[in-house]
Amino acid sequence: MSVPEREVNVLKKTLSKIKGGRLAEATKGLTIVNCILSDERNHEISAISSGMTVCNKLNNPIEVMDKYSLWDVASEDIKLAIMKTGVQKNIGCSKNIINNIVGSRDNLVNAIAEDFEEYGFDSLHSLKNLHSCTPEDASDLLIKEFFKLYTSVSPGKHLVICTGEIQVKVDRYSNSNGGRNQHLVALFMLKFKPIFDFYFVAIATDGMDYLKGVHGAFYNSSMIMKINDNQDFIKAKIDQKNSYEIHEKLDTLIKGPLTGTNLSDFFLFSFNKHK
Repeated sequence: MSVPEREVNVLKKTLSKIKGGRLAEATKGLTIVNCILSDERNHEISAISSGMTVCNKLNNPIEVMDKYSLWDVASEDIKLAIMKTGVQKNIGCSKNIINNIVGSRDNLVNAIAEDFEEYGFDSLHSLKNLHSCTPEDASDLLIKEFFKLYTSVSPGKHLVICTGEIQVKVDRYSNSNGGRNQHLVALFMLKFKPIFDFYFVAIATDGMDYLKGVHGAFYNSSMIMKINDNQDFIKAKIDQKNSYEIHEKLDTLIKGPLTGTNLSDFFLFSFNKHK
């Protein structure tokens, strides 16, 4: 069972000296003004950057550990720290805190929506944010939505945008290498081979898909024959959680510097429907 990011944040707040409102408590000033760049799906203030300088009314790490059966996989130090801390209430709430969300993934999606025609697209479609799901579930859902859109739209060039942060389960002692966007694109290479022209990109807005210098990966319809020739290699590397080696071999990595703006992962799908 995967642990959703908000529940993971509860554990981070428990183990950190600054998260969960502790940095707010440690400040000498009585008023804190936060200008927040939100990467949270519903802009829940206490979940953004694990709520360092905001009021955290309740953190219950024991409930999270029990619900997701984490006691058997946690180290002794973590278990002791969580038990010692226990349920925490109203941390950082004694300050006068003013929160302002100054930007989010919504701004980026809206900006693309305003200008998509300038890039030659006839329509733009936005899917709901993906969270707390496996890359297998995410790829199945996206592929289903992409086929549904293809059958419903008029002939032309179309763009689909989706955001999210999927979770790749990695064995503790494996030699895994890659990132969740690379992993997602690799799954698309195995599962998605339509007869129409398409381009699929999965990128991290902060410019780091786990590996420094790697934003994510891409896949398009011109590569299907090459993908078929490397089917066994791709499947083996996916099983090993070594998606980086797939994209390095196929030259499908998206590289670049860190951007410093962690808003989300973005999945961009474009396709051309002929008459």
